[in-house]
Amino acid sequence: MSMLKLLSVCLADGGETPSLRHMSPIYTQTNLHPDETRARLYSVNFQQAGLIPAGTEVVFASLNEKQFSFIVKEKARTYYYLNHKQSNEPFESHLLRFFGPSWDPEKITRLPDQDREGVRTGKPAVGMTREGIILAMGWPPRLENPDLKASRWRYWRHRFDTIAIEFGPDDTVVNIFT
Repeated sequence: MSMLKLLSVCLADGGETPSLRHMSPIYTQTNLHPDETRARLYSVNFQQAGLIPAGTEVVFASLNEKQFSFIVKEKARTYYYLNHKQSNEPFESHLLRFFGPSWDPEKITRLPDQDREGVRTGKPAVGMTREGIILAMGWPPRLENPDLKASRWRYWRHRFDTIAIEFGPDDTVVNIFT
């Protein structure tokens, strides 16, 4: 099942929303792009130089309305995922798109070569699918991208610089604007 379809099924289910507080283990569901110097990530998904690969096991440290702190198990390093005022969605709902209780490595191995390379490097490339872009870069910020079927997604590198991903009629990347 594609990530987009899975998300829509989960949202339509109407069941109780899972909580990171009660999840163990926890795995990243997409690549994450932290500021490695400050060990920070932001809920607007800034595309910073660091890379925590999809499928990385993390340990819950704390969660409040302003931040989620977690430890990357293999590095024994704590990261702080900050709730940015421009997120445009409840913080824990946002986090549940990026963290989950399980990880299937087949999500990546089933992808086309172009997608697998993008996920490995954490960078977009012409020819990637929407699912490949989500795994490589994380979910696009909702404020800028309310419609995931739109022909263009916009990500931020930081608050003054963006990356636009343009999709063609076959839902693969045809252009990247930096």
